[in-house]
Amino acid sequence: MRKNYNFKVNQPQPDSSQIRKHQDFESLLQTFEEKQDPAPRPERVRPLRLIYVAVATAAATLAVVWFFRMNTTDTLPATQDLVATSDAYFASQPMVQPPFAELVPQPSEQTIMANRGGNLSLGDGGYLRVPASAFVDASGQPVSGEVSIQYRTFRDQAELMLSGVPQNYDSAGVHLQLASAGMIEVSATQNGQPVALGPDQTLEVSIEQKRYTGALDPLPSPRVLHLATNDRSWQKDMAINYQRSETEADRSASDPAFAAQQAFRQKKRELEQQLAKQKQQLLVGRDLPAKPEPPSMNPGNRASFDLDLDENAGVTLKGDLAQTDPEVLEQKTWVVSQKSADFDLRALTVVWESIEVAKLDQREYQITFRSGSSSDQVIVEPLLSPAEYQEALTAYQDRLADWEAQRASLEETLADEVAYLEDTHQEKMQKARIDYQRSLDSLGLDSEDEGTLVLHTFQIPKLGIWNVVQPFRADDQLIVASLENSAGTQLSDRVAYLVDRSMNTVYRFYAAPEGSLMQYEQLAGSDFVLAIRHKDRELATLDGPELQAFLAGDDDRRRTLVLANSRPVASLEDVRAMLAI
Repeated sequence: MRKNYNFKVNQPQPDSSQIRKHQDFESLLQTFEEKQDPAPRPERVRPLRLIYVAVATAAATLAVVWFFRMNTTDTLPATQDLVATSDAYFASQPMVQPPFAELVPQPSEQTIMANRGGNLSLGDGGYLRVPASAFVDASGQPVSGEVSIQYRTFRDQAELMLSGVPQNYDSAGVHLQLASAGMIEVSATQNGQPVALGPDQTLEVSIEQKRYTGALDPLPSPRVLHLATNDRSWQKDMAINYQRSETEADRSASDPAFAAQQAFRQKKRELEQQLAKQKQQLLVGRDLPAKPEPPSMNPGNRASFDLDLDENAGVTLKGDLAQTDPEVLEQKTWVVSQKSADFDLRALTVVWESIEVAKLDQREYQITFRSGSSSDQVIVEPLLSPAEYQEALTAYQDRLADWEAQRASLEETLADEVAYLEDTHQEKMQKARIDYQRSLDSLGLDSEDEGTLVLHTFQIPKLGIWNVVQPFRADDQLIVASLENSAGTQLSDRVAYLVDRSMNTVYRFYAAPEGSLMQYEQLAGSDFVLAIRHKDRELATLDGPELQAFLAGDDDRRRTLVLANSRPVASLEDVRAMLAI
């Protein structure tokens, strides 16, 4: 007799190997909480450093006659008046205000089947993962059929400036600026009508950031913010399960330092494996239980299927499973384990007479299908919903805390031996670093040019604009200035930008007819360029030692700044060339 086990096969989703390779679930136990009271400024963040080929333009740079001149203090209004003018201007404008709407990078678009979901590549190693049956229409009803996903990323200062998205926000009265590791905008439509994420549904986003902070420099702990255009603010604590992983960027085989880098990496791996093995040997026979395994939510590139485990339909629980894990009968969706990578999904179409389910370990189960003398087996993991995943993650964190307490207690009795192993390991690592630096020195290279790849992965519960950022204080410096072009014409009643090329951030301010108020953070090594839309398709900038000297002057400065370098811009590459990033 045919048993109705309600199989529903979900085809494999591509490529989660990279993020799984670098996931650190223990980092979920740590949170980055922004301090509400003014605090010492964080260590300066060195940003994404991108190298672009400057594109020559036919338009010649206007001659630079002079860059700034003194202005009498009584020609400009009081600071508080300029603050009020600036606030009123931005309140009257859309929150997202691109300087050149036609130059904003256009979104990519891909069509998926709503009931299947899909994986979309963001380029540069990032991805956007859409689960099955994630969307609802305007009335809240589940969406089926084709759905178009629109998405685009903003990675460097030129893209951030052209996006028109403010890179600042206030927290408890403290003015903060955002250094971005990457910003993404996501929307979805069906037949031209917007759709939204359903309750308890999330999209998984992974943004890859390439940083040039030196091979050994630590990186700060960023956070993910969501832009709420309805109340014109950045919202925190909305992204789910933020994780961050770090690897050294690969040098190309033709790079002179390729061999030295590979040798350094291999040596580090060997030393880390040696230390882990030595520590493990100390714990052998000490009655320490196995370390808890984190829950798994996404199938990645593995197949999954739906199966109703109904005891009345020939399903039996084997071994101790019936006593220790009876709730497994409520599990509906299963992910095929890597151990059963060769399992043929066509076996699910066979008429089986009975099914046996046995628990193998903390995460995996073995399902055996039987019909007469024939049988087939598959090792699976339960696929969790976002709500179930959060519950399982909480339980995992409790078990992990207990395990770490047991391990700490045990290691306390072995403290001297562990300290000796770690000290010896650090000495060997330091020698490896010195040898690596000597190899670079012999090639005339600097370790500051060593790239680091950081993968930021998180889940978003709603569509819109999301930004991976490092907030920092931004009200250290104050300048009041009038902006002009080289002909003496005032550049006003528009947004101007102070772009920091030494970190991935863009300050924006209102260029008022009576004078512009600029508030920014002058950090060691800051490298600014001032930019403003001159004409409909023309950008004016002020750059170089003159600007740096002016910005480094006394506080509360009042000047007229001349943006004498003005060129037509027809593309993103033109803007990058103007900003020299």
